[in-house]
This record gives sequence, C-alpha cells and structure tokens, in this order.
Amino acid sequence: LTLVSPNAVTVAVGARVAMRVRVTDGGSVVAGAGVRWVPEGGEPLAGTTNADGESGVTLPSDRAGAYAGRAELLDGARVVGSVAYAY
Repeated sequence: LTLVSPNAVTVAVGARVAMRVRVTDGGSVVAGAGVRWVPEGGEPLAGTTNADGESGVTLPSDRAGAYAGRAELLDGARVVGSVAYAY
C-alpha cells in the first residue's frame, strides 16, 4: 500500500483534497483490494482498488490548516497494511 498523492501543505476552509493509494503485490497491481480511509475527525470511508490497483477519496476541510489520516489495506475485516497521509 503506497500513497501516490502528494501531501498538500495546508488547505483553505471548504477546500476538497483528493488522496490516492496504490496496492501492489510483488510489483503487480492488485485490483479489487479493500481500502478503508480514516480521516482525522471523520468517519471511516470504504473503497476498492480499480484495475490500476488504485483507490481514491476526496476529503473536505471544515477549517483552514492541516489534517492527517491513514489509508488501511484490508483482508476481510483485518487491517494488513496502512499508510499515513496529511493535507
């Protein structure tokens, strides 16, 4: 599980930030993998990787500044990997 979106430095109130991760196994992309997005102060969001092994989410901001969170790679309900992001 690798973050493929650049981390933004700060965001303005009401800005929306797109975050993407890629899932690979031995250098090959993994389509259909479960990904859970856990944004700071928000409810977790579920996603699945596409044919390119990528999953994305667009996150809003309700205040100016910086946010953090993580994307989790799932095997059923079990977390098997995670990557932190900031925006």
